[in-house]
Amino acid sequence: MENKNLELVLKCMLTLGLMILNAWIWVLLAPNVNSNGNDILNVYEKSILVFVIAPLVETYIAMTLILDESIRYLKFNKHIAVFVSATVFGLLHHTHWAYMCKTFIDGFFLGYLYVSFKPDIKKAFFLTALVHAIYNIIAH
Repeated sequence: MENKNLELVLKCMLTLGLMILNAWIWVLLAPNVNSNGNDILNVYEKSILVFVIAPLVETYIAMTLILDESIRYLKFNKHIAVFVSATVFGLLHHTHWAYMCKTFIDGFFLGYLYVSFKPDIKKAFFLTALVHAIYNIIAH
């Protein structure tokens, strides 16, 4: 049991670390990658949106709907399904071309994290959303 928990923590930390490294690379390539110029929300609304709602909704759309259904109904292998899911994840972040590229790569990391916890869909969903939320807290 202890090895399973350690594996779980290590997978989540590795994914988070890769996402942070990806962000640093894109900041060097495109310095304005994380700015979308959209400041119509106050700080509390933006915090709830970015740290709670977005990780849950985006994980549901990109992982549960797209990735799971690609495997289940389209009979894609997990690598193609992760690619499709990452593409959708990137398109959900369409504020800047470089930001879409960055989040496409993040979608790969989150997609592989998600499939690593299957067949436990609830664990896969909540841990992926949690890593996404923690990343958003660090990045914003």
